[in-house]
Amino acid sequence: MRRRRSTLLAVCVVGGMFAGFAMGGTAGARPVAAVTPSRTITVTQADSGRSYTLHKGDHLDVQLSVPSGFIWTEPASSDQSVLHRTGGSSGSTATGTFVAKSKGKVEVTAIGKPNCSASPCPALLLLFQVNVSVVS
Repeated sequence: MRRRRSTLLAVCVVGGMFAGFAMGGTAGARPVAAVTPSRTITVTQADSGRSYTLHKGDHLDVQLSVPSGFIWTEPASSDQSVLHRTGGSSGSTATGTFVAKSKGKVEVTAIGKPNCSASPCPALLLLFQVNVSVVS
């Protein structure tokens, strides 16, 4: 009778391990934290002056255009270690793509200025600025 109980116990333990594998798990496995997909926020000159909150890994896409006769500088982050620019361009249509790298606060800015060859050139400047907070 003693031998039958130990055999039955062994079958139950081994059977439980196989049941765990069959259900997609492993014996003693720890739960895996859910991964939140990154998101992309797109801003234009109409969003200038606004504030945004990003999480590490999120993307910021800046798309600027101005009336003819003006050109934009390439959008820039005030701290590349917090919000890193991965691409961009300047001109009558300017773009900037950024990825949130670490916790902190930055400003993303670009300046639109007249594209003139005549002298004197108007002293009118357009400022684009958004504030970005990166959280964990």
